Amino acid sequence: MLYSLVYTSRAIRDYNRNDLLSLLLQARNRNKRLEITGMLLYTDSRFVQVLEGEEATVLSLYDDIRDDTRHVNVTTLVENNIDKRMFPDWTMGYKNIDLQHYRNIPGLNLFLDNEQISEPYRILLHFKDDPSCFQKDTI
Repeated sequence: MLYSLVYTSRAIRDYNRNDLLSLLLQARNRNKRLEITGMLLYTDSRFVQVLEGEEATVLSLYDDIRDDTRHVNVTTLVENNIDKRMFPDWTMGYKNIDLQHYRNIPGLNLFLDNEQISEPYRILLHFKDDPSCFQKDTI
């Protein structure tokens, strides 16, 4: 059975484009090895990430993510069993970045431009519109 987990966190520092691209490459390599798919969003020092895969693998990775010192206030938003993967490739979404410049980067897509997003992923649209809605004290 496939499992999906969505969490939010706050970066301990601002990430620039190069930092985010480096993070994307690291995540894609790790996730390919673990057969994890998903999406990572970043804006205003906040992350929201979707992880999809076998439940034990997702939960083990999430334990590692919670221990990662690059962010704080890791908070689970949604977790459930799923019938199929919503994200067949590891992708990274951005709010304030020149997407034209990055269109050829593997794993980057315009998922948040799609208003036909199914549950439970509609929560990600709130992040696009107002990333402050994912502050730990407002969840």
